[in-house]
Amino acid sequence: EQQTLDAQCTTSGGILGGHFALSLDGVRTNNVPFDVLASDLKSQLENIASLGTVKVIRRTNINAYQWTIVFLDRLGNVPLLDVHDHLTCSDRSGSPLIFVTETAQGTLPRMDGPYAGEVELDALDYTGGDDLIVHTIGGLMRGMPYHLRVSAWNGAGESYGKTQYSAPSIMVPMDRPDPPSSIEMSSIDDVAIQISWDAALVKGGSHQIAKFKVELDESSDNAHAQFEDGTESFDVENTPEVQMIVLESSADDMGGMFVVHFMGESSSNIYIDSDAAQIKKALEGISTIEYVNVSIFSHTQDSMTSYGQRWIVTFTSQTGNLPSILVDTGSAPPSTIATGGTLFGSSSIVRVEKISDGGLPASFVSPSILSINNTYTSRVFAFNGHSWSNPSTSRHAISPSKSSPSPPREVRVNILSDTEIGVSWTQPLYTGGDPLATYMLEWDSDAMFDHSSATVSHVSGLEKYYFVIKNLDPLESYFVRVMAYSAQGFSEPKMAVPLLSNMQTIDIELVDTSGTVNFSETFKVQVTTDDGFQRITNPISVYATSREVENELNTLGVIGAISVDREDRSSVFDSSNIETNSFDIRYAITLVGDDEISLSVNSDSLGPITAVVN
Repeated sequence: EQQTLDAQCTTSGGILGGHFALSLDGVRTNNVPFDVLASDLKSQLENIASLGTVKVIRRTNINAYQWTIVFLDRLGNVPLLDVHDHLTCSDRSGSPLIFVTETAQGTLPRMDGPYAGEVELDALDYTGGDDLIVHTIGGLMRGMPYHLRVSAWNGAGESYGKTQYSAPSIMVPMDRPDPPSSIEMSSIDDVAIQISWDAALVKGGSHQIAKFKVELDESSDNAHAQFEDGTESFDVENTPEVQMIVLESSADDMGGMFVVHFMGESSSNIYIDSDAAQIKKALEGISTIEYVNVSIFSHTQDSMTSYGQRWIVTFTSQTGNLPSILVDTGSAPPSTIATGGTLFGSSSIVRVEKISDGGLPASFVSPSILSINNTYTSRVFAFNGHSWSNPSTSRHAISPSKSSPSPPREVRVNILSDTEIGVSWTQPLYTGGDPLATYMLEWDSDAMFDHSSATVSHVSGLEKYYFVIKNLDPLESYFVRVMAYSAQGFSEPKMAVPLLSNMQTIDIELVDTSGTVNFSETFKVQVTTDDGFQRITNPISVYATSREVENELNTLGVIGAISVDREDRSSVFDSSNIETNSFDIRYAITLVGDDEISLSVNSDSLGPITAVVN
């Protein structure tokens, strides 16, 4: 059964407020606010005992709310929920409107599938003081979802009485998952060890492993630990997905808005100057997003020459490796990068990066409580939501020892001029046991890194670092990497990634000095990528708007994001030809993406008009 609850004002200018409640079978929920979150409405409905488990999805529009309620345990055709309305509208010319509709009628299981079965039980076998009857069903297929129902016969007539369907409505037979494999240990420093493993393929009938448990104990003979009552035990659970929405521009004039898409659903308009609470509300208004935390950081915190912000979005309730957020400014289909459309400002871009994938880690770093004088062995268990696996034990025992530091983090580069690059980074997560001394920066036009380097001293208490590489060749592209150094040696190098998007601006100028343009002229733009791939647009009118040029370039599908500005410099015809072109249209085309792009103009249908690309 699926029902939909809608709440809105009858006038577009009204602002909804107040509260409401729902009831079924004579049982009523507590009052909930007009914009109640899906999870809170779910909790209230599940307090109605006859409903069991429900799923609630919330969608928002401009001052309108819709909740889709799916009944997971109450099977068959469920009566409509009753609404107790205490809503208000700020616009006195309108009134609040809230109603429930049935969008999918529930049906009862047919119980005639290929895995169906039945068994008759003699009630005399279950007589006694306890009314609870327990029966075990065997011979089921592991991992197959089953539904059960029970009916009784009292000896009168030829048929059983009414059927009671099971709650929960389905149950999956499961057993122990296989244990993890390939347990490995390595030293982080002289007081901590990292344990890593491979997850088992056979999960005991479950779709996924819910968590791991790591046990760490001292080993007396360098091979075997006792794993007794004093064993240290740690649960390893899902880590949240973290994504970043990056707003960037070449001047401090970015404005406008955009829409976020996630798993087929979209948000309301999100404005560039929104605060964290407003962004959180817009994202949680998407039915496919449950709860998120939002933090805002300015680009200027990186000491980089750029403008804009980074919105860090942490998914706090949905687990696993989630799909990317998509952004939409109306200039192209939703993507991980967008420009133009409802976004304005100097070369303004909005894009999405994944900071860390959500999911269940396959490694664990112990607390810094170990001793360099002891030897340790570890073992790991897997839990599928039903049973723990048998343990899998590390093949070797180790003692913690000092090691080289871990690599620097968040290593980013930004172009400051045609001869300078700014590099920023954050100190390593682990020092390896000895104090950090310096950072080594290397840069080269190829990945051999045998050209140039520089050293930056580590400063105690300072987390973020910055360095400017100068006197570079304007015609070369450079690789940059950073390493941390301590008395134990260098860390693994960390390659730098651009802080801002790869951006090009190409101008197309259409000029006529004869005064004979007849409005029918067209041109085509050919796009060539750095690997030689070419596409050409449909004919474009010489009077095309910036949006029309954007749309034609977007249809080629080879450019990440496109923004077009149009300037009409035409003037009254003057035979002197000195800055008096009777037709002079200029398109400034900003291209954002990973590839270097070149543009050329097919002028076969331009007539007297000359096209210049620069």
